[in-house]
Amino acid sequence: MSVEEPHVPVESFRVRPRFEVQVSLTPEEVAEQINARLHTLASPCKGTIYTQFGTIYLPVKEQHYWSPQLTLQLEQQEDKTLVRGLYGPRSSVWTMFIFLYAILTLATVVVSVIGLSYYMLGRPAKILWLVPAFIVAFLALYLGAQSGQRLGRPQLEILHHFIEDCLKVS
Repeated sequence: MSVEEPHVPVESFRVRPRFEVQVSLTPEEVAEQINARLHTLASPCKGTIYTQFGTIYLPVKEQHYWSPQLTLQLEQQEDKTLVRGLYGPRSSVWTMFIFLYAILTLATVVVSVIGLSYYMLGRPAKILWLVPAFIVAFLALYLGAQSGQRLGRPQLEILHHFIEDCLKVS
């Protein structure tokens, strides 16, 4: 089997690191190979891989709020399979951050429109002082996400080494 080394940068500002690997197996064989490793007692990971898609994560007892998961896509090419991996937070964490960013964005737009309307009418626009507070909240949310990514880094490396080992098995 020919495998290009998947690479996950050690220090990354990317929120969701990804990789692509070509293997000289069919998607069904790749899925079988990974599932066989997932279902052994010595496996550090859990999950299920189907013919074209799958998710790998750590056992529930080892997970914490910032635990990452690996989403795989298996794409048939001429005589190879392209394995695409995407590391990211669980969907509950991802949804919470998107929700908070959306709320902060909406609040910033509404306060800006109201404040600028007051300002143009010559009335006091004290509400505009909330805009810098929202910017600080955006920054705090971003720094929280970066901190969480650092806390999940050791588990991301476990997932990465697991998939590397799975794809090297002949």
